[in-house]
Amino acid sequence: WEGVRMAWEEWAVCSGSFAGQGKSQSGLDFHAAPNIDHSNPQVQKDICDWLVWLREDVGYDSLRFDFSKGYGGHFVKKYLEAAGPEFSVGEFWDTCTYEGSGLAYNQDGHRQRTVDWIDQTGGQSAAFD
Repeated sequence: WEGVRMAWEEWAVCSGSFAGQGKSQSGLDFHAAPNIDHSNPQVQKDICDWLVWLREDVGYDSLRFDFSKGYGGHFVKKYLEAAGPEFSVGEFWDTCTYEGSGLAYNQDGHRQRTVDWIDQTGGQSAAFD
């Protein structure tokens, strides 16, 4: 992987994102960068291979998944099963509930969406907001 770029083109990017030709995204849109089509088998294989390389050759023992609201936790489960890190965490930034101009006391919905993503990973990843 050193100096080698993934041979991804428009087919690896979700439709509606940066001229992508892949399937629709499985999560929210990240406007600052192309949304990767995690449902594509070649994308999944490449990510799994890359994460295994990070673990075995580079020495990573933990993984952090950025903007994990942008793709389903079931994809992260597959990636974690391939790489086998000691620890994993997803950045599941979610909007809190507000009442008027202030933060609502009850944030159960916010917490539950985070737990739902963790459950999609098969409990193999933690999450933070």
